[in-house]
Amino acid sequence: MNQDKRVRLLDLGRQLEPLRNDLERAAADVIRSGWYLFGERTNRFERAFADWLGTEHVVSCANGTDAITLALWSLGIGAGDTVLTVPNTAFPTACAITRTGATPAFVDIDPKTWLIDIEGAAGVVGESTRAVVPVHLYGHAVDIPALRDAIPGDVAIVEDCAQGHGATLNGRLVGTFSDMAAFSFYPSKNICALGDAGAVATSSGEHAGRARQLRFYGQESRDHHLAVGFNSRIDEIQAAFLTIELEHIDRWVDRRREIAGAYDAALDRNAIRRPAITGGSHPSYHLYVVRVDDRDAFRRLLDAEGIDTGIHYPVPIFYQPAYRGLGYERGDFPHAEALAGEIVSLPVAPHLSDAEVGRVIDACRIYARAGG
Repeated sequence: MNQDKRVRLLDLGRQLEPLRNDLERAAADVIRSGWYLFGERTNRFERAFADWLGTEHVVSCANGTDAITLALWSLGIGAGDTVLTVPNTAFPTACAITRTGATPAFVDIDPKTWLIDIEGAAGVVGESTRAVVPVHLYGHAVDIPALRDAIPGDVAIVEDCAQGHGATLNGRLVGTFSDMAAFSFYPSKNICALGDAGAVATSSGEHAGRARQLRFYGQESRDHHLAVGFNSRIDEIQAAFLTIELEHIDRWVDRRREIAGAYDAALDRNAIRRPAITGGSHPSYHLYVVRVDDRDAFRRLLDAEGIDTGIHYPVPIFYQPAYRGLGYERGDFPHAEALAGEIVSLPVAPHLSDAEVGRVIDACRIYARAGG
């Protein structure tokens, strides 16, 4: 197979090529301005992202991991506290919890949606539980109102929206249902920095003000520090890039949905299984993830047909050596563990052509015809 003709899981150069002139001009403008941090471009992006999202405040930061940390710290969460999340998310979700001084605790997933089991979360909330971090995994929306109703009112909710840009629930974008929400703009995301960046969103002026202090060493005003914060900020070039891309995110998400719709209509549901969609939601398909019985065979077949695949994520977090001290054992979260052994991510990037989507479908049909 000619490598130039492969269907790539991700090709950022190709995706951003139509914006290259605008991005280059933006970088040049920042260089000429002589102002590289906490300038008007950062302010402009924060306002634009808040307007698009439908929230009162957006506080930009260095990356999505910092965004979760900032959100939890802004809510007063730290040492001695427990924060619930799922074991089938990216490692940084738990890492961010640990960085606050709190202890991550895990909840199994709903075997239908592959998202947090809401009843399960309600059942493990304890005296030390201060927050839940539900993950809008793959761009599928967690039913945050249902989660809010299921857990005590004094337990905060911080939405992990790292993969959720553009997903909606009951007509509202995810990231607007909770105390605070954390976004990543890592290059693979639905809207991406050309490097690293993140943001916290909230409708609370108090929480936003706290986050702004903490991202800049806890500073209230120049040389006056009210808390021990840390350094977490995006630069003016990334803010300018993200503002340009924000004008295209709705179109990009629409294309992801078109591709996902083509897969949904064409793929054998018995051989290639997909998650159920939360009622009232519209995924943004950061990833298009399926389950197959023989993952290695499936991936080998697609590779031979010139199609890239991925696995998000193959190792449940509590399997990781870094978290062995939490005391969990294999078998504690059977649905998440089973999922980890069967999932495969198919190409769903917005720059894919209809012909490339057709090639993915054809390869998947070969697998299904062979008996899955």
